[in-house]
Amino acid sequence: DGLVSIGAAAFSRLDNCTNVVNFLPDTVTKIGNYAFYKFPVRADLKVLGLPNMGTKNADGYTQQFGSSKVTSVTFGPGFKSMFSWDNGPFKGCTSLTNVTFDAAMTGGFFGGIRSDGFCGCSALAGTVDLSGFSSLAYVSDYGGGNNIFTGTKVERFIVSEQCTKLAAGFFDGDTSLKEVVFMGPPPTIETNKNESAG
Repeated sequence: DGLVSIGAAAFSRLDNCTNVVNFLPDTVTKIGNYAFYKFPVRADLKVLGLPNMGTKNADGYTQQFGSSKVTSVTFGPGFKSMFSWDNGPFKGCTSLTNVTFDAAMTGGFFGGIRSDGFCGCSALAGTVDLSGFSSLAYVSDYGGGNNIFTGTKVERFIVSEQCTKLAAGFFDGDTSLKEVVFMGPPPTIETNKNESAG
């Protein structure tokens, strides 16, 4: 119950693992690079004690759950940032079907300039509510356009009135996108590819 940190590659590539109990204790506040990379167990994930996924450093946290069999992920109200300069924390999780950010979360931001977030989560669909974020000022500098939701099937995003900045390329690569709902005035559109929030 007192676990607060999980180190790099701690549970990666456990090919023969068939079950996981209490996937991530609420006390965990830090997860290292590739900690659960290619984790083979299909399971729902709740990251209730984690304030962020990634850092502003080039060697920051990378693919903590990349290519794992995570089926859904719920972020707690204390979550603040999704930020990684290299491969995103859930990149390639093809079993992931749902992402939920707690309604009580406020002032969060996406940041960075490279492939991030949920790129390649091909089963992720439906609606993603981003109303807990005050800034979505992220855009890829990759020629292939690997943005946060590239390769997903998300059809609808909700952006709240507290969001003041939105990157021009934030939704690029989500080929199933049909609707973006702004709960307040449209945010300022950021066009600088190196723009990040904080």
